[in-house]
Amino acid sequence: MTAEPPTPFKEAPSLTDTNGSPAAHPTNGDLPAGLDWWPQRLEAIARLSAWSQGGPPPEAPAELFLEVSNVCDLKCAMCPTFSGLSPSRLFSIKEQERGFIDLERLWPSLEPILPQVISVHCFGYGEPTLHPDFIGLIKQLSTYRVLIDFFTNGMHLDEQFCELLVENWVFSVTLSISGVSAEAYESVYLGGRFDRVLAGIRRLTEYKRAFNRRYPRIEVNSIAFEHQVRDLPRFVDLMADCGVEIIHLKALQTFETTKELAGHRAIFRPWIDAPILEEAERRAQAHGLILSTDQYRQTAVADESSWRAARGDVSATLPLAELPSAARRLQPHRPPPGHATETRLDTGRLAPEALETVLAFAPYPGPEPFYCLEPFKTLYVRRSGHTKPCCFAHDAGPSVGQLGEIDAKQLWQGQPFQSIRTGILDQRYPQALCAYCLREGYGPRQQNLPDQLAQYRDWLAASQGLQLSVSLPTERLTNRQIVERWRANAPEAYRALLAEIRQLHTEPPSDLIEGHLDGIIDGTLHGWIWSPRAPDLHLWVEVRVDGQPWRRLRADAFRADLVQAGKGDGYHAFQFASRELPTSRSIAVYLADTDWLLGRLPLQGACAQPLPGQVQGLRDAAQQDLGGAGQAPLPLKPLPFLLDYEPGIHERLILRHFARPLGDRPGPRPPALEEPPELVVVIAFTNRSGSNLLAKSLAASGLINRAEEAFTGEHLIKTCERLGLQDLSDYLLHLKTELGPRFAVKLSWDQLFFLWRIGVIPHHWPRVRFIWIERQDLLAQAMSYLVAERTGCWSGAYPPDLLERVLAELTPVDLIRRLELLTFAQRQLHSLFALYGIRPSRVIYERLAADPESEARRVLGEIGLLPADSSWSWDPTAIQSRRQRTPKIMARLQGLIAAIRGMD
Repeated sequence: MTAEPPTPFKEAPSLTDTNGSPAAHPTNGDLPAGLDWWPQRLEAIARLSAWSQGGPPPEAPAELFLEVSNVCDLKCAMCPTFSGLSPSRLFSIKEQERGFIDLERLWPSLEPILPQVISVHCFGYGEPTLHPDFIGLIKQLSTYRVLIDFFTNGMHLDEQFCELLVENWVFSVTLSISGVSAEAYESVYLGGRFDRVLAGIRRLTEYKRAFNRRYPRIEVNSIAFEHQVRDLPRFVDLMADCGVEIIHLKALQTFETTKELAGHRAIFRPWIDAPILEEAERRAQAHGLILSTDQYRQTAVADESSWRAARGDVSATLPLAELPSAARRLQPHRPPPGHATETRLDTGRLAPEALETVLAFAPYPGPEPFYCLEPFKTLYVRRSGHTKPCCFAHDAGPSVGQLGEIDAKQLWQGQPFQSIRTGILDQRYPQALCAYCLREGYGPRQQNLPDQLAQYRDWLAASQGLQLSVSLPTERLTNRQIVERWRANAPEAYRALLAEIRQLHTEPPSDLIEGHLDGIIDGTLHGWIWSPRAPDLHLWVEVRVDGQPWRRLRADAFRADLVQAGKGDGYHAFQFASRELPTSRSIAVYLADTDWLLGRLPLQGACAQPLPGQVQGLRDAAQQDLGGAGQAPLPLKPLPFLLDYEPGIHERLILRHFARPLGDRPGPRPPALEEPPELVVVIAFTNRSGSNLLAKSLAASGLINRAEEAFTGEHLIKTCERLGLQDLSDYLLHLKTELGPRFAVKLSWDQLFFLWRIGVIPHHWPRVRFIWIERQDLLAQAMSYLVAERTGCWSGAYPPDLLERVLAELTPVDLIRRLELLTFAQRQLHSLFALYGIRPSRVIYERLAADPESEARRVLGEIGLLPADSSWSWDPTAIQSRRQRTPKIMARLQGLIAAIRGMD
C-alpha cells in the first residue's frame, strides 16, 4: 500500500469520543453539527422500505458503485480483461482509458446524492487499493455514514491500511482467493503471493480485535475450480483461521481467449460434489462462518453426459502448474500503431428518438415477465465519470450520462435513466446494456433490500450509537411482486384524491389538480401533472389511443421549469417516445382511474412528423376559448410547450382572429414547410432595453432587414385584413416575401413563447439565430418604461407639461412593480433559452450605445452572417436616434430610489 498522500477532501465532524469509541447518540436528533443532511437519509430509508414492499421507487440511488480504479497489478488467469493467458489482453486493456477515478473533479457531482445513498461500493473492474488517494476517499465517504465496501486481490492490506479500515468503520472487505496452498493459488492468481494475502487477512482481523469492533466484515469470493471444490472443506478451515466470516463459492466463467482453463471449470454434479459441499458447510457452521454455495449449485447437471456437454471443448486445457509458465511465454497481440481507445457515447446528450436507437430497446423474449429493478436503485460511475445503470450492464456499452458535466441527482432523473426504467416496466430492455445479462440470466429476480437495510441498522448502531426511528421491512418480495403491488396499491392520499375528482361534474379546481399535455416535441410526448393539495404525490396518467386505453405512465420525471413554476420539487413530469405509438388518429391523456382529461392531440399515421408545428391546434384551442353558440366559454387548453405559460393578450387576439368562421374557408393549416426561409434572426428583448437601436444597427450593415415587431396582435390582424391573408401560414409566407429569405424580427418574451408554442419555431422557421439584448441598469429601464407608458410617447421628445405631471405622479411602488415585471420577463427568456439549450448572442445596451458599429459587427459574426472575406459596409445614418432620457427623469429616478431605500 502506498503512503497516504495529502487528501483533497475536507475533514468532517467526528462521531467518536477521545478513546476512539462510538459517541453516545441515543436519538436521531442528537447528531453533531455538520450532519444537517441526516433527515434526507431517514427519508431515503423510509422510501426504500416502502419500495421493497411495493411502494413507489426511490428518488435517489440506494447503491452507488465507484470504479475507483480500472487497472490491476495481477494477471489472474480467469480475468476477462487482464488475464496473463489471453493473447488479446492488450486489446482488452486498450478498450478503455486506464487509470484512477478523479475524485477531486467528480466529488461535487456526487455530493448531491450522498445524503440519500445507503451503500457505496468502492470497486469496479480493477484493483481499488492501487488508487493513490483511496484512503482519502474512504475517510470522506465515512463522514456520510454509508456502508462502504470494496473487492480487492488482498495484496495491499498493510498495517496503515488495515488500521484505516477499522478506524473508519468500513462495512465490508471482500477478497478474491481460491486454493489451500501457494501452488494452487499462485497458479491462477498470476502475480499474486499466497502468504502475503493470508498475512493481510490476519492483520485486518488483529486490528478488529484490538479495537474490539465487528467491522469491517471480512468476506471471500472463491472461484469454483475443480481443485477448489475438492478442497473446499480444508479451505473453510483455512479461512476461518484467518478470521474470514463469509465465503461465497462462485462459478468459474471461461472465455474463448482463455481456453487453457476450460477443463478446470467445476460444474455441480450432485452425486460427486454434494457430499463435499455438505462437509464444507458442516465445518463452516462449526467455525461460526457463513458458506454460500447457491450460485455454484445453479450449475447443476443431471448426469455425466450432461456434465460433458456443459464443459464443452476442453482439449486446450493445461495443467494448473503449467499456467504461470504459459503466461510468461505468451506474446500477446499488440494493437496496431494509431489504435485508439474507443470514445464512449454519452446518451445524456441524445434526443429521445436517437436514444431509443442507440440503446436498442427490444421486447423481453422470456415467457414470463421479468422486471430488473437494478436501474431503480443503482448508479455505477466509471473512473472516467461516465455512468451505467448497474454493475451488470455491458461495460463497453454507451454511457447514461457523465458526472462532472451534470450532478448525480440530475443524471438519476435524466432521460436515459427514465427511458430505461420505463422500458423495463413495459418489458422492453436496452440491448446495448442488458443483452448479455438477459441472455445469461444474471439479472437478479429478487431484491435483498430487507437484508441491506437491516445490515445498515446494525452497522449504524455499532458504529455511531444510533437507533433508526424508521421501521424496516421483513417481507421479501420478488421483483415482479414489487412491481405488481406498486401498480395496484396507490397511497391513501392518492385514493382520496381520485375519489374527490370522480365526484365532480365539472373541471377540478386548480387547488386540487393541475396538469399540462405539452405535446410531442422532437419525437417525445411531454406532459406534467401535480396536485397542490398533495404536492409530494407522484400521480399516474392513462394514455388512450383512439379512445382505447394504451399505457399507464407515472409522472415522476424531473423538469426544471416545473420548479420555476412552483410545482412542488419538479418531479411531476411524464414522457415517452412518440414512435412507440401505434398507427392512430388521436391520443388523449387522462388522470389514471378518472375521466379527467389532461389533453388531447391529433395524430397523423404513427406520428412520424413532430406535432408542435401543426397550427391546426390553434383553431381548436381558440374555439374552446370563444365557446360555442349558446354555451359558456370554455377554458383555453394549452398547446404544446414545455414552460408554464398562460396565453397572453397577443396570443388570444391571434387565436380568435384565425378561429373565426369565414364562409367555407378552412381553418388555419399547418405551416408550409417546403419553402422555409433561409434564416431568421430573432431579437429577444424586454421593453425599453434598446432593441430598436440594435435593430437599426444590424440593418445598417445591409445584411438583414430592419427588425420589426411582426407578431403584436393588432399589427398582425391589420396586415392580414389589409392584404386579404386568410391564416397564419399566409402571414408567414407574406413576411418571407416582404422581408426576404434572411430577415429579422423583434420578439418580446411572450411573443417568443407564442411562436414556439404553436410550432412556428422551429418547424416553420427551422434555422433561427437568437440575439438577446439586455440593459445593465434595470432601474433606469423601469423608469423609462413607466414614463413612455404614461406619456404614450415611445419615441421622440416628451411634451414638457405632460412629462412634469407624470414624473410628479410616480411613486416608489410604481417603480418596484415595473422592475418586478422586467425581472420576470428576463427570467422567462432565460428559462426558455436554458430549457431548449439555446446560447443566444448577448448584447448589453450600454456597450451598444457606446459603439453601435463594433457591436453589430461582433453580433453578426457570432451568428454567422458576416461574409467569408469579412468585408464590411456600414451606413451610420441608419442608426440615428433620439435619446429620450432627460436630467429631470434621472433626478426623479434618484429620488424614487432614495425613497425605496428608506422604506421599511
